[in-house]
Amino acid sequence: MSSNAQRTLADVELDLSDALRCKTGGMLEIGRLLNEAKDLVEHGQWLSWLRRYTALLVLRHGAFPIALNDAMWQKYKIGESLEINDPETKAPAVKNPFYKPQSGVLPIDDMALDRLLAPNSHSYNLS
Repeated sequence: MSSNAQRTLADVELDLSDALRCKTGGMLEIGRLLNEAKDLVEHGQWLSWLRRYTALLVLRHGAFPIALNDAMWQKYKIGESLEINDPETKAPAVKNPFYKPQSGVLPIDDMALDRLLAPNSHSYNLS
């Protein structure tokens, strides 16, 4: 991490990139860097900067299964316990049906988790 003395937005972007690669291990650091970046980004440019440098998907507590990998779905029988069927097999899901599904399986192809997290994906505000 760079020193805090006279840091530039480029310094923050570099540190943020490193922290994002650490995934869950750097969550507090990611939050701190996002706060620092917000103070450095020009007025009115925050959302476009955020879209360019991060992939942020907010899941509420009821949507936690969407974030679990296939191994977790299989090990803990997520599909069976939460009554979530695999849209392809119609049986209780043993893999995350929201991650990399076949085209046409979900009601909208772009609601697949991998597509939502892809760089340059569209941003939707559903509130």
